[in-house]
Amino acid sequence: MNCRILQKNLKLKVLGISLGLYSALGFAASNTIESIDVSAQPGEKTLLRVHLQKAAQKPTGFSVATPPRVALDFADVANGVSSDKAIAPQGNLRAVNLVEANGRTRLVLSLLQNAPYEVSVSGQDVLITLASAPTASVTLPSASADTTNTQVGANNKDNGLDVVKDIEFRKGLQGEGRILIDLAKGSAGVDIRQQGKSLVVDLAKTKLPENLQRKLDVIDFGTSVVSVEAKSQGGNTRLLIEPKGNWEYSSYQMDGQLVVEVKESSTDKKNSQAKTYNGEKLSLNFQNVDVRSVLAVLADFTGMNIITSDTVTGNLTLRLKDVPWDQAFDIVLQAKGLDSRKKGNVVLVAPREELATKEKLELETQQSIAELEPLKTEVFQINYQKAKVIFDFLKDEKYPFLSKRGSVISDERTNQIFLKEIPSKLEEFRELLRRIDVPTRQVLIEARIVVADQDFSGQIGGSLGLSLNNTQKFFGSSDTTVNSSSKASTGLTSATQSSGGGLFSLALTHNPTGQVLSLALTALELDDRGKIISSPRVVTMDQQKATIKQGMKVPYQTCSASTSTTTGTCTTTFQDVNLSLDVTPQITPDNKVNLIMTVNKDTLGTLTDAGYIINTNQVSTQALLANGDTTVIGGIFEENKRTDISKTPLLGDIPVFGYFFKNKSTTDKRAELMIFVTPKILDERLTVR
Repeated sequence: MNCRILQKNLKLKVLGISLGLYSALGFAASNTIESIDVSAQPGEKTLLRVHLQKAAQKPTGFSVATPPRVALDFADVANGVSSDKAIAPQGNLRAVNLVEANGRTRLVLSLLQNAPYEVSVSGQDVLITLASAPTASVTLPSASADTTNTQVGANNKDNGLDVVKDIEFRKGLQGEGRILIDLAKGSAGVDIRQQGKSLVVDLAKTKLPENLQRKLDVIDFGTSVVSVEAKSQGGNTRLLIEPKGNWEYSSYQMDGQLVVEVKESSTDKKNSQAKTYNGEKLSLNFQNVDVRSVLAVLADFTGMNIITSDTVTGNLTLRLKDVPWDQAFDIVLQAKGLDSRKKGNVVLVAPREELATKEKLELETQQSIAELEPLKTEVFQINYQKAKVIFDFLKDEKYPFLSKRGSVISDERTNQIFLKEIPSKLEEFRELLRRIDVPTRQVLIEARIVVADQDFSGQIGGSLGLSLNNTQKFFGSSDTTVNSSSKASTGLTSATQSSGGGLFSLALTHNPTGQVLSLALTALELDDRGKIISSPRVVTMDQQKATIKQGMKVPYQTCSASTSTTTGTCTTTFQDVNLSLDVTPQITPDNKVNLIMTVNKDTLGTLTDAGYIINTNQVSTQALLANGDTTVIGGIFEENKRTDISKTPLLGDIPVFGYFFKNKSTTDKRAELMIFVTPKILDERLTVR
């Protein structure tokens, strides 16, 4: 093969795949294709006459359903057709390509639509007849499909029919139902289609023995298949598969076994750990074809750059219909014990053992480099974290980060890390620092601590929780209302003045609950029914506790008796009597705030000889709030019962008659301590000017 032919091979493509240079540079073909003629035949058929220099041998071939193409390989045949000689389209034939490589010449026919074809040999001519009518399934003609072999097969006891040897049902590793059909020859035409709620598999010219003509009840396998029924229809065999639920199927044929898989539809799977295939669907039909050719077809269909190792060998018989291309790729690899590795936009295909050996060598090489590579020292300024914390992380023996030769020093004064490592570890630490050395988000916690009488505390629940006919009731007066029907969308709320209530002004209500609450508490103090003890605000970091405390210290004495004297030693100490609120905020990924709160309310009790009794009330709770929402903590009550008697001296003590000269009044007051907490996430981008 001279230089001109080599250049020609670099330009030509089969199925869109550049064949490039091949190792068989010294190949000398025993025959040559001299010409190709195309003509129309009756019945809208197209005839291709391939004329060879010597007596022709029937080529082997395969077809591709998507895109529709037929490939025929002429073994030990050279290409003698000029590349500048164009062949005009005819009927179902769209284009013809000839490529010589690897000791053979491949003839590729591009079709307008899928159609069956026939190949026969007549002297020095190979005759290829293409039909124009589309079919539901394209079956590859095997070596026995020509006229001569058909006549020979007619003399056999099966009249050229294929035979079903066995039908098995198995449950796959991913829960799919697998129907395995073993064929004696593997040359049967296969047509698989969905018919109503069933899946029909037709095997043309295939004999089904009587012992296999049965119905298999496979519901106990726990797959998407309920039953499989096999029946004979003249010279054909039909399998009727009854699935359940929403399902999808795929099929492929390797050598003499046809496999049909039925599984739950991928759109209905929940929390499935099985590998999903999302590639564009295609149909392939190969008959005893080199596995390299199959990979080349997949590369052409997907546009992938595939490099195949020289150790990839063997032939493959494969039938796939409407299967995602990535699943077809995996099937081919699994069938031949291959594996793939993707680097950038290039995929390397090789035997599993070969890839594992290469990866092991790469790891050993990297380890050797790490042991010999010179160390470098770099200083990292820590901005938000503490250098000591990062230092402890790097020195953790349970989860080691440093290499065997690496070392680290932290300087707490300047908050810096000095790291001496190989360059790859330095880069790894730099990326880690970029993720963890970030400012912690902060939360503004606003609290309103309120002491309210029984009437107020009974009304506030309705004010915050009820909304009937677009009107909210306030607790300042029964006539005080807030109309939120027309202004809620603009964030404005207005209130009216009524008898016994306060005067409400116009207020912005980005958070309706918080703003309405502020207005209601104002009315509360105007009506002398409660008191706002305090309204503290505190800013704390995410997951850091904030404490709000208000109270006093009460002195009390502690005396110890002396063994030598009658007098003892007394000391004065102080006990806290506080109203305190401890809040720990946690910001969730969806910008909500989880609050862990503890409220402690101490009050002075009766006075004893030892000092005051301190009454303690404590409430602990946890709440998840949206940014800016308000929650209320209640349930801490103070009750005051008192009876007062005023009377006229002497006259008020006269029995019976004295009732007219005295007055008895009973006071029973019950107040509730209520704490309203509102968390707001601060935006770190905002600055105060």
